[in-house]
Amino acid sequence: MKIASRSLLVLSTFALLGWSATTLAAPSVVGEVATRVVRFKDLDRSTAEGAQTLYERIALAARIVCGDAA
Repeated sequence: MKIASRSLLVLSTFALLGWSATTLAAPSVVGEVATRVVRFKDLDRSTAEGAQTLYERIALAARIVCGDAA
């Protein structure tokens, strides 16, 4: 059982290191990353209509930022 726990710890450590390496490789300057703010304070996300409206806003923002490929 001790070996399994140690293996899990080592595997988790490597996964965390790999994740942080990809995060650190991301552009650090905000100007390099296209962004779009999606506001949803006015929506009741607990209803189907509110959730659908939020989804549509997110999809529109993705199309604006990424082009029609999104």
